[in-house]
Amino acid sequence: MAPTQMTALGLALALALALAAAPARAAGPAGMKVFATNMPTTSPTLEGALRAREEGQRHPFDRSNRAATPEGTPFVWWTTYLHPSLPEPGVTRSFTLYVANTGGVTIPKGVVVSIWANRTEVPTCNSTAGADAEYTLPELPAFKTATLKIKVKYPETLLVNETATMRIFLDSTCSVSAESPDGEAGPNQWYGNSQVVAKGTKYAYIAIDMPSPDDFPYGTYYMNVAKTDPAVLVANNAYSLTLKIRNLGTAPTEDGVVAGIWKSIFDANPSPCTTEKGTAVELPKLGPGKSKTIKVDLQAPLSSYFGYPYEVLTIFTDATCKLYSSPSDVGIQLYQFISPFSAVFVGVQDKAQLTFSVKTSPKQPKANETMTLSVKFRNGGTADGPIGRVAVWYKPAPEWPAPAWGGYWAYDASLYPIDYVAHADFSEPVKAGRSKVFKLRDVPAPPSPGWWQVSVLPDANATQPGSQELYPTPVYAAFEVLA
Repeated sequence: MAPTQMTALGLALALALALAAAPARAAGPAGMKVFATNMPTTSPTLEGALRAREEGQRHPFDRSNRAATPEGTPFVWWTTYLHPSLPEPGVTRSFTLYVANTGGVTIPKGVVVSIWANRTEVPTCNSTAGADAEYTLPELPAFKTATLKIKVKYPETLLVNETATMRIFLDSTCSVSAESPDGEAGPNQWYGNSQVVAKGTKYAYIAIDMPSPDDFPYGTYYMNVAKTDPAVLVANNAYSLTLKIRNLGTAPTEDGVVAGIWKSIFDANPSPCTTEKGTAVELPKLGPGKSKTIKVDLQAPLSSYFGYPYEVLTIFTDATCKLYSSPSDVGIQLYQFISPFSAVFVGVQDKAQLTFSVKTSPKQPKANETMTLSVKFRNGGTADGPIGRVAVWYKPAPEWPAPAWGGYWAYDASLYPIDYVAHADFSEPVKAGRSKVFKLRDVPAPPSPGWWQVSVLPDANATQPGSQELYPTPVYAAFEVLA
């Protein structure tokens, strides 16, 4: 790789990853964004995109170089940002915890989540004495996600300016895996250090909300996706972006706080406190812990730095340094755009789930019998059109963790779908922006009992102009087959 290319790669990753952590400031409290997760803290989509750009590949969704899900656990989990950002003596911090079962069997209800506001020792299985909060998970069938609202009260004995170490131990009784990892790097554990501030300390900090499950249509291994209308943009044309912002501080925000939005991570450079080459958006005032959803009108780029219809939207809150002496939070989100106006079909995710609206009838079919498959798709493009061929694949759920990797499908060297177990062709046009349930009848059920992944690809023959430019991404769900 040429030195100039390596520099571009390094700068882009430094922007996306270093600034995605708590930014340094000449003034104002540090360490403002705190969240927990066992997912990679880097962005494989961005890394893949940059690698693909240098190597001349068509797309960054290369499954051959994908890391496995965390060893020793079927769970993929993450939290929203903790509020308030900085702990105080006696304060209660709150956040939302998302836990997905990427394994191929049902996890019984009762898995314990233990949380300590300030513990230096690494907990081991069943060493949950003294936990400041404990919660239990509901039953989690294969590929399902649980959402828990968490509150943790800090002791009054915390000393100001010292470090408080919060610890989260998912499956702290090790009921799911006897080998549940203990130690700093274990995927069932997390810890985070925060400096304790004096009781009643006032500050404001605006962040882009952490993604929820339905922000990961390609799987949690990849970058979260921007919420745009239309879902797939047309190059150099207008669209609207929906953002959810939150005040993680203890004081209201001021008037005049501006976010900067850049079409590409390669354009984003808010130093010194400007929105040059970006779009400036004045943010509404927010009370402590409050959030607000805003819509911004933008224009899609004419072309991509990556050489294919894909970019990384970059958002800085407080880009003009109203609250602190350097820009605050950064959010990076994936979006796709194409050159023609076209129908483009996208999946509809179940509420608060990584999985999609894919249903079998009967709900638990018998092996080797037939069933009806109902799949909900939305025309996320800019023109009316038919969905064309809908193709179906199966994979034993334990063999392919779709919540992390996305739906399985088979293809040849030209990215043409092959080896599907069933298909149906639909010719009725669907209006742009509308959803429709497509029913595939007399679909053969998998050959053996157990949990199976079903993946469904719209417009498998790529008859729509937009499908010819985009990388195919199937929707998926899991269902149980009986003997």
